[in-house]
Amino acid sequence: MNHVTATTTTYDHVREFYERDDISRQAPGMRDVVTVREGGVKKKIQKRHLTMSVLEAYRYFKNEHPESSIGKSKFAELRPSHVLRSSDTPRNVCLCRYHENIKLALDCLQHIIPRQAFQSTQDFVEAVACNPESPLCMLGQCAECRNGKLLEMRTLCNIPEDDKQIKATWYAWETKEGLPNKVQKTGTLSDVLNFLKTVATKFVHHCFVKKQQSGFFQAIKLQAKADQETVVLQVDFAENYIAAYQDQIQSAHWHQKQVTVFPSVLWSDGDPESYAIVSDSLEHDKRSVATFLSKIVEDIKMKHPAMKEIHIFSDGAASQFKNKFMWCFMSTTFKELFPTLRVQWHFFATSHGKGAVDGVGATVKRAVNTDVLCRQAVLVTDAASFVASARQSCPNINIKLITSSEITEFIQHHNLNERWANTSAVPGTQSVHHIEPVSWGEVRHKIYSEAEQSGVHTLLHLEITSAESPEHKSSEHQSTAAKNIKTGDCVLVQFKANKSFRQFVGLVNNQDQEALEIRFLRRNDSAGLVYILPVMEDKAWVTPDQVIETFTPKVDNRGRYHFGEAVFAE
Repeated sequence: MNHVTATTTTYDHVREFYERDDISRQAPGMRDVVTVREGGVKKKIQKRHLTMSVLEAYRYFKNEHPESSIGKSKFAELRPSHVLRSSDTPRNVCLCRYHENIKLALDCLQHIIPRQAFQSTQDFVEAVACNPESPLCMLGQCAECRNGKLLEMRTLCNIPEDDKQIKATWYAWETKEGLPNKVQKTGTLSDVLNFLKTVATKFVHHCFVKKQQSGFFQAIKLQAKADQETVVLQVDFAENYIAAYQDQIQSAHWHQKQVTVFPSVLWSDGDPESYAIVSDSLEHDKRSVATFLSKIVEDIKMKHPAMKEIHIFSDGAASQFKNKFMWCFMSTTFKELFPTLRVQWHFFATSHGKGAVDGVGATVKRAVNTDVLCRQAVLVTDAASFVASARQSCPNINIKLITSSEITEFIQHHNLNERWANTSAVPGTQSVHHIEPVSWGEVRHKIYSEAEQSGVHTLLHLEITSAESPEHKSSEHQSTAAKNIKTGDCVLVQFKANKSFRQFVGLVNNQDQEALEIRFLRRNDSAGLVYILPVMEDKAWVTPDQVIETFTPKVDNRGRYHFGEAVFAE
């Protein structure tokens, strides 16, 4: 490879680097576009905003490509025109609270002690963790640096006591009465330093998950490009489209209908494919997501018959994606609809879920809005007319109409309301960023997608028939099992839920004369023979008559509990 070719390749890598979702954020607005010329032809491209300074981005690039000789000036010059600097981020862009609060505190330090202050959030991370690449350090499990120990030793203790008493004013985002507010803080430099020490562990944890999920997203898209059996699907809700006329009377302005737009992007061994589900249902909830996702995957399955595995990516919105209801759906109904398809769901770190889907949603809404303004689509008043206009203006996007009645029909047909009423939550749901159904009603969950450690949670048990119901056979077991129970025993506990029963295995953690405190184990294999104590403790007090059976499992040197046969009979 000659010098010219090598230089051109490096320049291409830099431009691609700027457009990565972990480096810049896709703008979601339908007016967030820039017009560029390509081959003498004008073209509109969706804006992106850097999530860091150009200098920080340069440092990340050099860490990933140490062999590159590109300098800071050239790196800055190669920034694509549609990738805007972080300083050009508009006020309406959703920024990350974790990063913003750290930046606001670091800005305060920069003004008071510029020589000793951190130049960037990356500098702060490196001061907090022994090894920023180590999961132990970044997840707060390292004895040497957790709870801000290393930050105190490396940095805070080197600041003179007199400087710590200097008066300081800084800002922070806080939630008051359910609403986020940017509040002014006053105190001393010591207060700012204590704040940084307090949030250090949580912040580096957040940074690590962000990096891991973004990195895995890029890697799995490359794998899908080379493997026809694997596909990657990113989903999200766009802001609702407000149906308006080009010429309307005054009172119509206050009675405008809205339309739901659910964009998604598929990466496979071919070119990326874009989808947009349009609906008159304005409920961005589990009912809509379950229906929309099923229809999209059904279409993907028809176009990609060789597909055997799908990786779904989304943000961690609790009301939409990251909740027990969706996980119950994925491990039951979705598996029934697509029994041969392996599915994994990955969640981006909080406030870092922007991506290509935002561009698709903005493109569709902008096209329809342009038609209305140009009077090419005079009447776009509901979801159906929106779809008619969008299909004509966006022929390369798969646009589907799903009405609220179709959503209700899908939910009723698959008996989802009853299943959701009986599902149980995964402990520590907020910290989970990867789930995979492993059997009916059961999912494996991880803190991040490539984590070695995982837990298994049963969201829903198969409904037990009256002939085999533990209620009919448990009295004998209960009378025997409840006797002579002592702390440390391994037991099977039964809970009644509506018409069915749920059974869980756990250890007796504590007891008194009337009740037992159980610390529940989590299944660690698909056969139900190996269980572990989860990192997040899951405890509950039960009465002795809820104990169905006692066990004496073997415990290996890794703390795993081995049973001779499956705890739950098939």
